[in-house]
This record gives sequence, structure tokens and C-alpha cells, in this order.
Amino acid sequence: PESVLSSSSSAVIIPIFFLSPMRILRNCTTLMQCAKLSEENFPANKADLETCVRRRRCTQIKDKGIQHRYVRYSWYNVKGPLIKMKCFPNRFQEPYLLLRYSPDTLLFDERFINYGCNKVQFVDQLRLMGYDFYLLSTSFSMDLVHHDSSYRRDR
Repeated sequence: PESVLSSSSSAVIIPIFFLSPMRILRNCTTLMQCAKLSEENFPANKADLETCVRRRRCTQIKDKGIQHRYVRYSWYNVKGPLIKMKCFPNRFQEPYLLLRYSPDTLLFDERFINYGCNKVQFVDQLRLMGYDFYLLSTSFSMDLVHHDSSYRRDR
């Protein structure tokens, strides 16, 4: 809706889902191989995604984490473009967001890098600033399966 798109205090969450990593990782060694295999296994639409989740080939949880738990099962049947979020299930959400850009748009705090809670801090700041959060219900994104970076392995 135009009211959300034109608002300087609205944040639209793009739902993200993950493929079961071992199905991909055991069949690729390079990032490009993993990207190609991931893309071949991505669901094409919400109906395919729902099937993928039911068959446990897709999930909204990465590495048993709690950072992306904002999609409820009813999301698959929503007809409108957005769902207004009343609250988050926990404090450590790391959603991928769409924000209207202006000179006043909050940017990431560059002191938080790699696995330093940069997205958690960013969402916390938006919440403190009074942003309204909406969950996109007509589209979704998929995470690209890849092997752990050396930074993640060494932390």
C-alpha cells in the first residue's frame, strides 16, 4: 500500500527461507557450484515453498537459530500484500528489510561486523525509533547455501 511505501517509519520484512544445507553441501565444493545447486532447488512460488517446508527440504530456521522466526503457518494463505507485525517472537530477530530511503534513513552501525549482531542492533534501533514493521506476504527470498567462511569457522 502507498501509505507504507511512502512512510519514513515503516519497515517491510522480506521473509527468508533456507534449504536443508546438507542436501546441497555434500554435492558442491565451490561457491558457484553451491549457488547453482541452491538455485535448482529453490521453490518457485508460495505453494512450492509450502510443500518444500512440509517435506522438510526448506525451513525458516538456519542452524537451529532463532533469528528468522517471524513467519507463521497462516502466512501461506494470506491474500493481501502485507501483514502488520504486532510483535517479534524474540529480541534477536535479523530480518531482511526494505526501508524508504531519505537523508535521515538509519544506516548500519559499522562498528558491528561479521557476526557482531549488526542486524539485531539495527532492528533494535528501528524499534526504539518507533518504526512499524510489516511482513511481505506475496513474495519471499531464499538463502544461498554455502560452506562456512573461514571467519565463521575460526570464531
